[in-house]
Amino acid sequence: MSSNMRIPKVCEFCKKEFIAMKLTTKFCSLQCGQRNYKKTKRDEKIGLAHQQFKATRNNIASNIVERRPNEKPYLSIKDACTLLNASDTTIRRAIKDGKLKTIRISKKHIIRREDIEQLFKLT
Repeated sequence: MSSNMRIPKVCEFCKKEFIAMKLTTKFCSLQCGQRNYKKTKRDEKIGLAHQQFKATRNNIASNIVERRPNEKPYLSIKDACTLLNASDTTIRRAIKDGKLKTIRISKKHIIRREDIEQLFKLT
C-alpha cells in the first residue's frame, strides 16, 4: 500500500532536504540511516571508553591516597614493594633467603616495618 503523502523534511544525517512518504522518516536514504547508526554506535563506544578511563583514573588516585605504607607498622608484600620501590619477586626472594622476616597468616605474609628498617641497618 503506497502513501500519497508528500512531506518535505531535512535529513538528520546529511542535512539535505528530501520528500518523505511517512511521518516517521528521518533520513533521505538507506545510506544516511546506516551512516548515522554507525556514528551513534561509535560515539557510544567512545563515551564508554571515556567513562572507564575516568573511573580507572579515580580508582588509581583513591588507591594512592589509601595506600600509605609510611604510616603502617605492619605491611603486606604489596606495601613493602611500594615502600622499597622493588618488585614482588625481589621481596619474596628476600623472604625466602631469610633476609627479611615475616609473620605468616595462612597464605598471607605480614612484614614488620622494624624488620625492613633492620634490613637496611645491616647493609
